[in-house]
Amino acid sequence: MRAHKLNIIIPAGHEIAIRLPDDFPPGPAEVIVLATRAPSEPPGVITRILEPHPVLGKIVFHEDPSLPLDPEDWPES
Repeated sequence: MRAHKLNIIIPAGHEIAIRLPDDFPPGPAEVIVLATRAPSEPPGVITRILEPHPVLGKIVFHEDPSLPLDPEDWPES
């Protein structure tokens, strides 16, 4: 398997063209486009403010859940 990664900016017209290196093998392939940031809030989504849990403490969000937790993220005993 061979992969090629490009960082691009999606234009307003939502069309892109990709030129692969000359040594990229011809044949069947799969193209996946991943947005690197979420769009601003989609229409119709209701947001709510998250309050700390009365027993468990503050709410913590992690960008990468595979990384170890910060000791400050654990509730106090």
